[in-house]
Amino acid sequence: MGDTRPFHSNVRFHVVQTTGLVDEKLDIVLRGLAPHQLVTLRAYMLDNVGYQWESHAVFRASEDGSVNLETQCPLEGTYEVPDSMGLFWSMNRQPSAGTKPTPLAPMKSLLTAEADGQ
Repeated sequence: MGDTRPFHSNVRFHVVQTTGLVDEKLDIVLRGLAPHQLVTLRAYMLDNVGYQWESHAVFRASEDGSVNLETQCPLEGTYEVPDSMGLFWSMNRQPSAGTKPTPLAPMKSLLTAEADGQ
């Protein structure tokens, strides 16, 4: 039987640096989960050539209901080691024709968290 605890509406990403150069580290922590709850984190990005990139990682929340990407190892996903930038460097390009290139535009990423289908 799966985990039937509700996904709390107070779940929040805490990102220490929200903008920066592509090689600058972000510290990412997810807070507000139930203790030991399974959660899937996903990252999406549209690159400057118009291709969609995606990654994912499954974590088990700590006793205090948080996931710290810097110190916790994913249980499964596109990377296997504790790394706050793992969701970014492990992205895979999705099949598509791409869109109109925007070579100097900033690349934006979207982070999502999913637990118990929510």
